[in-house]
Amino acid sequence: MPKWILWALLEVSTVMVFISAFLFWRGAKLRRRQDDSSDSELSAEATTEPTGEEAEERNMKQFAAFLDKQVTFAAEKLKSLRPVDDLTLITRFKIWGTLLKAERAIILNEASSRPRPILNRFMASILNAVASSSGNQQNKENLTLSIREVDDEFKQAGELLLSKEELINNQKLLHKDITDSIDRASKRLNRLKIKEQELARLSAELDKLRRQNEKLQAYHNEPISIAPKPSAISKNEDRLRHDSHKHLQSLQHLSDRQQTVIEQLQAQLAQQKENGSQQDKDNRTVALQRMERLVNESKSLIGQLNNELDTTNLSIESLKEDISKRDQELQALEQKLQQENATAVGQFTKVNSSKKDTLNDFMTDISDAKANDAVDNAIYEEQEKEVKVLERLLQESETCVQLLVQELEIAEKENQELLQQLDRKAARMKLENSVNKTLGSTNDTIELNRLRQRNRQLVEATTNLKNQLVNAATHNQEKELRTEYNRKSLELDRLQLAYSDLERKYLGTLN
Repeated sequence: MPKWILWALLEVSTVMVFISAFLFWRGAKLRRRQDDSSDSELSAEATTEPTGEEAEERNMKQFAAFLDKQVTFAAEKLKSLRPVDDLTLITRFKIWGTLLKAERAIILNEASSRPRPILNRFMASILNAVASSSGNQQNKENLTLSIREVDDEFKQAGELLLSKEELINNQKLLHKDITDSIDRASKRLNRLKIKEQELARLSAELDKLRRQNEKLQAYHNEPISIAPKPSAISKNEDRLRHDSHKHLQSLQHLSDRQQTVIEQLQAQLAQQKENGSQQDKDNRTVALQRMERLVNESKSLIGQLNNELDTTNLSIESLKEDISKRDQELQALEQKLQQENATAVGQFTKVNSSKKDTLNDFMTDISDAKANDAVDNAIYEEQEKEVKVLERLLQESETCVQLLVQELEIAEKENQELLQQLDRKAARMKLENSVNKTLGSTNDTIELNRLRQRNRQLVEATTNLKNQLVNAATHNQEKELRTEYNRKSLELDRLQLAYSDLERKYLGTLN
């Protein structure tokens, strides 16, 4: 091995020895300094350490502060559980908070040796809270059930009001349609009068032609058949107005042609007196044949016109019978509507009065419950708000009933005026009762009869329900009967609406 390596190793080992000695010295010095600092801390703690009583008092205060935090947590938890209906959980937190308060009072009053009075006082509050919670829960369930029943009654009353209002509007539309039908019938009669005047004028022209033909017959001693004078024309209807007008125009043209032929014959006769040639005789024969042909045409036209007049007379009689029957049905419907309106208003008044009494009872129960329970009034305040809302809805329903009564009175006045107009028109037109035959020929008659039968059954059922309602013995039976009555009334109103719609459709078919 070379020498320089040995010398290098020797130098390195020497350096390592010095480094190890320095590290050992430095570690010993640091351990000595650490021991000195720990001894000083122990001496300081020994000098500042309190007595045993002060430590116990401090621990009690810390425990009381911890109990305060627990009580605050329990109170906040109860506030968060107010919207929840879990009575068991709420009661547990109430008991826990009360026990924490009792333990805190025992610690603060230093009554650890005699805790019975404090525990009795707080346990009494726990028992009162549990008893009041159970009673409040029962009262709450009863009030909730009663409020639901009142809400259902309000909904039924609202539906009944809407159906009555719709029925009144439908009756108004039906009366309007009947009035329009009567006006149209009056206009048709006026047009028929104009036709009568036109027919009278045509009759006069035919009389004139007949006299002229008689003169020609007397002059030539040749029989010429003339159409008989038409008899007096009765009042007819405008159902075949266009065809009759065409026939009248044809008859007018025929009369003009006859007048022209007669004038030509008169001129030819004057010429014949001057020269009696054979050609003039032939011309006269041709003219007379033309005259006979025109007279035959006038006969056929007059016969067609008479047939049409007979048909229109039958239509007029049928229309008169329809209007007379409609008048009687309208009067019966008006009387029935008045009776039903009076009955409905009385029932609404009775229902509203009973609902007012029920709401007043609810308010009294809530006030008594609030007076007996001073722990938590939030539930009672919410129930009181709901009852006030229901009371306001009841007042609004009373206002609606009053408005409907006013509208019914106005509708009755309008109906009376319409009835008077119908009476005047019926007296002028001499209406008769035979609409059953025309009704029997339509498809709506079966449906009308079925609805009438159903209507009678519902009226009988309504009467029976009213009698049962009067003889009801308990409040629950009265509520059930009232609900059934409202349901039957709604069904009756729907059937009356359907019946009114069928009547309007029937009037539309007549028009």
